[in-house]
Amino acid sequence: MASNLVIVALPAEGDDVWKVSSEKKPHLTILFLGEAMTNPNVTKITETVKDYSQHLDPFSLLVDHRGFLGDDEADVLFFTEDIPWKLYDFRSMLLGNQEISMAYNAIPQHQKWKPHLTLGYPETPAHPDDWDPMGTQYVSFDRIAVWYGDYEGPEFTLTESPKLKEFEESPVAVGWADKVGDMIAHYGVKGMKWGRRKSEGTSAVSDDAARASAAKDKAKKEGPQALSNKEMRDLVTRMQLEQQLKSVTPSSRVERGAKFTGKLVERHANRQVDALVDYGINKALEGAGVKKKRR
Repeated sequence: MASNLVIVALPAEGDDVWKVSSEKKPHLTILFLGEAMTNPNVTKITETVKDYSQHLDPFSLLVDHRGFLGDDEADVLFFTEDIPWKLYDFRSMLLGNQEISMAYNAIPQHQKWKPHLTLGYPETPAHPDDWDPMGTQYVSFDRIAVWYGDYEGPEFTLTESPKLKEFEESPVAVGWADKVGDMIAHYGVKGMKWGRRKSEGTSAVSDDAARASAAKDKAKKEGPQALSNKEMRDLVTRMQLEQQLKSVTPSSRVERGAKFTGKLVERHANRQVDALVDYGINKALEGAGVKKKRR
């Protein structure tokens, strides 16, 4: 790591993974670009990453399991394949840059990118965790870094899209409040256990579940426009995880078919939501007298 050129995502400071990892900085490797000392384009690459990071929101990855990887038996968290499309787009944009592409293709790479986070190695073992193996754990990332030293290099903070924030505050978004509130009100079961159990044999609710439940109640009473971006993200994340949990252990052929159909519906729904959001943003901007930019 001392002189490697690496583009990584860093977990949020308050994430539990910092307590478990023995690494100086736990990280998700996005691109490994070989030796930093022999690359004449480090400055250009850093500027490119800085620029592209402005288009990536903070994101969370769902943990599939904890295990070992490679000949050095690294202790890692393997993530599920449900990777946010914006993260894939961010990585693709980076590989579309000439300097980054040249460095990436100059060294052997794995055929398929499998996002994971290294917790430790046999010589520097990670700390034990108290995660419930039957529960759900995810890692939140809020920074992108370019390392060309010993875990050292510039870091770029990820912020929510100004375009989305502008839409949330627009008259169009406010007009959708009642409809979205009805959707939230009829989703999930209040008090459902989620995440890590506090103790066996009790009906304790995790902090994540409590926050999501409070956000749902707030949205029912005051409308989604009353929620902060963080409250919305916590609630939507929980809703998505609840849906995924239901499909973890299908017990019949019918359930397996329903899971497959649900995936298709989810993909279609995501496309529809993206289209609706873009439409709403454009309408809000037109109402404010701002011309729509061509893409």
